[in-house]
Amino acid sequence: MDKTNTIILVLIGVVLFSVGGGLGIIYQEQKTFSDNEENQTPVNNLISKAVLFVAVQGEVIDINDKTLVVSREGETTRVFLKEDFVLNAPYLLNKENKNNLENINIGDFLNIEAKILKNGELEGQSVAIIKRVN
Repeated sequence: MDKTNTIILVLIGVVLFSVGGGLGIIYQEQKTFSDNEENQTPVNNLISKAVLFVAVQGEVIDINDKTLVVSREGETTRVFLKEDFVLNAPYLLNKENKNNLENINIGDFLNIEAKILKNGELEGQSVAIIKRVN
């Protein structure tokens, strides 16, 4: 009888160990999200203090107030220019009031350093005219 009880106890122990191991594997495979991970979107990741600017490059297809619409390879992006944006272009070096939206024309090819705002919009900080349209 002692041998039978020992065998039964060993078998119960092996079964419990196997079930526990299987449940542990299933538990580890479950993906858990903390509050911070659930709220991480590509925009939220780019708002980080480690991301200073994003580059927007393309041809100006529309200018409206302080907003530029830039197109490249069939896709368009809207960039709202900061009130004190900086405009860089070789032909404007000695010109007074060069940081003026009037110096940007439809058709110009631009490189814009933009900050991503919390609402996902792009705020242009610096604009460089790469190719000027006459």
